[in-house]
Amino acid sequence: MELQSLREEVHVLRKEKKEFRDEIASLRLENESLKKQLNQDSSNSSKPPSSDPLWKRETRNSGTGKKPKNRKPGGQKGHKGHKLKKFDYADSTESHKLINCPICDSKDLINKSVISRQVIDIPEPKFEVTEHEIYQYRCECCGNNVEGGQELGLSQEAQYGQRLKSLVSYLSVYQLIPYKRLTEMVYHLFGIQISQGTISNFNKELQKGVSPYLEAAFRMFIDQAKVIHSDETGCMVNKKLHWVHVYSDKLKTLLFGHAKRGKEAMQDIAIIDQTKATVIHDRYHAYLSYENLEHGLCNAHILRELKAIKDSTSNDWPEQIKNLLLNAKSKKEQKPLTTNQITRFVNKYERILRQQRWHYQKMENEIKKLNPKRGKPKRSKDHNLYLALWKHRTSILKFITNPLIPFDNNQAERDFRMLKIKMKISNQFKTSGWLQVHNDIRSYISTAIKQNRNVLDCISQSYISPDFAAQLAV
Repeated sequence: MELQSLREEVHVLRKEKKEFRDEIASLRLENESLKKQLNQDSSNSSKPPSSDPLWKRETRNSGTGKKPKNRKPGGQKGHKGHKLKKFDYADSTESHKLINCPICDSKDLINKSVISRQVIDIPEPKFEVTEHEIYQYRCECCGNNVEGGQELGLSQEAQYGQRLKSLVSYLSVYQLIPYKRLTEMVYHLFGIQISQGTISNFNKELQKGVSPYLEAAFRMFIDQAKVIHSDETGCMVNKKLHWVHVYSDKLKTLLFGHAKRGKEAMQDIAIIDQTKATVIHDRYHAYLSYENLEHGLCNAHILRELKAIKDSTSNDWPEQIKNLLLNAKSKKEQKPLTTNQITRFVNKYERILRQQRWHYQKMENEIKKLNPKRGKPKRSKDHNLYLALWKHRTSILKFITNPLIPFDNNQAERDFRMLKIKMKISNQFKTSGWLQVHNDIRSYISTAIKQNRNVLDCISQSYISPDFAAQLAV
């Protein structure tokens, strides 16, 4: 009886021991996962730089291979200083003469020379009112009533002019000043009391003015573009997550708002499925589902993933791939790559990955043994990255094999920057319609900046001439 009791006790203890071992193994995995999360920042993950701790931001390495330069603030040794230079003309001149000596009060002063100093300032802001006298007539020939000044579009007893509307839209969409503060600013500067609804009407009118550019740019991206940068970022619309999609190159930008991020949104926008260009993206699966599309992958994302693997494992192949990509980038920036250089880079890339094939094939076999059921096997991050680097090697190395393809997708990231600032200021858009108003105007403004045009002048011209707006897409 006692022996049976001891056997039962041993059985219970063994069972508890197994449970403890399983729990310890689970806790170790969880601890390892949490440590990896704690070590993540913008240099080794997709987290934005603004999420980095303050003490890491100054020394943060962006993953481009550039080391921080330990320089003191201000002008560096050997730097030629610059100062404000005099203008060749002056709008007005003031003379400053003396009658008495300011020291001894003597009037015996002899003029030695005259020197000039300039003060550059702005005139006091003020508004001007132009009254238009509209003469109305009756035509004796056709019997119709006609009036002068039809080309001015003066339909109200009093209305705001083009320059004021352009300035307000410029401050609203480009400088991102909130509506309430903007009404105060206009009042303080000009003494004009406009409402927030008036600002909304200005922006709606401007959206119509830039629509010829949007249509022309859309056709250009489909029919003529060689390279398109594409990406998507989240934003809030009436407390719900929406997405803004960007399609851009060095000279043009198009922004689209949508409730979805993936293929449904891309089909609604209808650029990806029609363009003949090579699309640069971040390996998001919705892009990869377009099998007939020419893909180019963002290597800045690849570098961050490689750094994350290097930081969390003892593998040395991520460092080798990283050095290869950065070396190829550096060589290409100096001068176009030769055929021999391209061949060497491609062969070396594949050789590094082939050396790891046996290791990851062994891991794959072990995963299949542990998980014989159908479904997506759970692989480690380095295993997944290895498979992706091999599968998409043609798209990753396209910046080497094609001189037109850039190394990264930073162009799309830059085109999103002001939208992210807008979100930090205003938190959300009230409706998806207002999101698209902002996107349409911002697309036009971003294009004007890329082409080194005066933004305020471009906004003003869009009110006058639809043809001017369309020219920015050419």
